[in-house]
Amino acid sequence: MAALTDAINQCCSNNSARHSSTATLNQLDVELSDKDAIVLNQNVPNPFAEQTTITYNVPATVEKAQIIFYNSEGQIIQTVDIKTRGKGKVNVFAADLSSGLYHYTLVADGKVVDSKKMVRE
Repeated sequence: MAALTDAINQCCSNNSARHSSTATLNQLDVELSDKDAIVLNQNVPNPFAEQTTITYNVPATVEKAQIIFYNSEGQIIQTVDIKTRGKGKVNVFAADLSSGLYHYTLVADGKVVDSKKMVRE
């Protein structure tokens, strides 16, 4: 153990190994953005008791967007039209919903973007 500690201390105290005044540094700046990505996030909390929140991003290029909720048999129990574009959230209140597994799907311009599972306790 002492040999390992000595090796770490020697490495970290050796400034000449980490710094070189003659080295040339090439720099490349990258800006990342997902504002044009269609995103459906996992509901939080999951599992949930009576309320959960689903966040999403629908870019301005999408004409029609919906989140569709299904029961465990695949039957539609609710369809929510997403009217605004950009980042948003849906608060789901489920006091009258039976315990079990449910699915929700984001559909944009008639195409399924993503589906997630949520559990009602």
